Amino acid sequence: MKLSVLPVYLRTVAAIYTKRAANLLPVWKGKGYTTFAILGRARTGSTLLHTYLNSHTRILSIDEFLHPANTITFTPDQTLEYLHTTGLKKYSGLIQALGFKLFYEWQGERYTPMWDLFRQDPALKIIHLKRRNHLRSLVSLRIALKNKKWSKGVYEAGESAYSKAVLLSQEECLQHFKAMEEEEKQFDMFFEKQHKIELFYEDLVKNPEKELARVQTFLGVKQHRLETLLSRQNPEALSELVVNFQELEYAFRGTKWHAFFVENG
Repeated sequence: MKLSVLPVYLRTVAAIYTKRAANLLPVWKGKGYTTFAILGRARTGSTLLHTYLNSHTRILSIDEFLHPANTITFTPDQTLEYLHTTGLKKYSGLIQALGFKLFYEWQGERYTPMWDLFRQDPALKIIHLKRRNHLRSLVSLRIALKNKKWSKGVYEAGESAYSKAVLLSQEECLQHFKAMEEEEKQFDMFFEKQHKIELFYEDLVKNPEKELARVQTFLGVKQHRLETLLSRQNPEALSELVVNFQELEYAFRGTKWHAFFVENG
């Protein structure tokens, strides 16, 4: 580990383990926290936001406890029970905001009552995480599936663009672009009555202090300097990460999707 990373590592670990220790105590527990969901799709920066928030001493983000791998054998009633016994349970009074990831694609019969419950809960706050460049999210997903690596620590060496490059079809891109656009609108409407803020991955990367201050205000917690031990996995130009980039760029000229192929800086 680089020495420059050590202070961030120590502060982050201290915040996480302080909360864990407090939650182990049998006293001073309750549900007086604000509940929030990080709503979105995979590869839109949810893990980055999750790690930033967990560096706050009064915020606990419990990541993907609702992932289908954890609920695959559950009935709808069992999913609701799991939600309350594993996620939305009593925590130390130290915790002022409790959150979790909530992905669009977590659907099916066992999830229906859970989504209905969230929709009817006026106290649930929604951080709707989006990514402006939908091609970037698709490329990120395909690379993660190819290399079986879903995050990168600041202390890890990066991989070459050549080893990560993927081949995409025009149809695959089009389906992804349409799905992202439709789902974002669908879930904005689904949670139209909830307290909600929109957060873009690109803004979080470019100006984390400003965007995280906005999130902390939204959650009603004291402003802290939030930190993460993650770094960008795929900072290279799309032309280096997509084998047939020029072919696709040409195919999408004249469409509203062409903007995803034009990157500045």
